Amino acid sequence: MRKNTKYAARTVLFCLLAVALQLLRRVPGFDARVGLFVVSTIVIGVLINMTLYGAVSATGLLGGLIVSLVSLAFALWQGPVPDWRFALVLFGANAAQLLIFWLMLRQNRAAALLISATAKYVILYSLVSFGLFPKLLPASLRTASVRFVYGWPQLVFALAGGALAVLFGRLLKKAI
Repeated sequence: MRKNTKYAARTVLFCLLAVALQLLRRVPGFDARVGLFVVSTIVIGVLINMTLYGAVSATGLLGGLIVSLVSLAFALWQGPVPDWRFALVLFGANAAQLLIFWLMLRQNRAAALLISATAKYVILYSLVSFGLFPKLLPASLRTASVRFVYGWPQLVFALAGGALAVLFGRLLKKAI
């Protein structure tokens, strides 16, 4: 298979995986709450991060960014991302996460995961809590629970997704 064809096929497969994971939100029982979290938010958050890390590992930075855009567009359409401006902030944080991971991937995968996940957390929390972003959001989205959900839990989701990507990454890369 040609390199471009393989790249495109892998990118499409990761996009389809991201969309399928977003559809888990529709599974009965996934709307149960654990504290401030909906179960689907936890599970899907971890698995989407796994998909993003896997896409970068298998296709490169551009493939990961495409998967992030597709996933966020689908989440915006389904409702868990409440506003297009919020989707842009999430994409920016994902883009920084994926860029750092991609740049460090060849040197030290564990450090790449830790630093990229931390960067995503810092960017999201800073923009949602302190930056210009709170002034752009409607008052209904400027709540303590939104700041919390897009705070340290995002670090945990990214680290857990990264750990899963490392576990399944080699198998996935060989399979596709």
